[in-house]
Amino acid sequence: MHLTMAKGCTYSTRTTYKVIPVLTFCGQEVTGSTLSIRVTQSVLRLAKLSNRTVYQSQTAPLVQVLSITSPATAEFGEITLNSRSTAALRNAVEAAGGIEVSGGVVRIPAKAFASLKPGRYTVILDVTPENAAADAKPIQARFTLTVQK
Repeated sequence: MHLTMAKGCTYSTRTTYKVIPVLTFCGQEVTGSTLSIRVTQSVLRLAKLSNRTVYQSQTAPLVQVLSITSPATAEFGEITLNSRSTAALRNAVEAAGGIEVSGGVVRIPAKAFASLKPGRYTVILDVTPENAAADAKPIQARFTLTVQK
């Protein structure tokens, strides 16, 4: 039996839910026995992100496109900058107004690069799918950002 979660409701993968199936046939209701169901969630898989290079003087934001490889029906929910991203980069991005997210497209403002020293920075994004269970851990997408003069 395959049940789909109702949109807007939150579920936990650690809770067992009791479900009583009711079949209506020719105006008569037939009630089945109580079923114990646990919510499972497919693991979200993302395409590998390529490393990127930016310049301190550039005026265009960095645009990184994320794509889901499986499950096919999954959609992006929340995308945030992980606290384990390089601290200098995280502080610069937050000072520039934070990342902008639209679907699977992440934009890092160009103002953030001007305050960074040339070098390599690790960017870690936490990706949570739409309608994820309340206790589901986000998937991490990471890439290396090289800042040049």
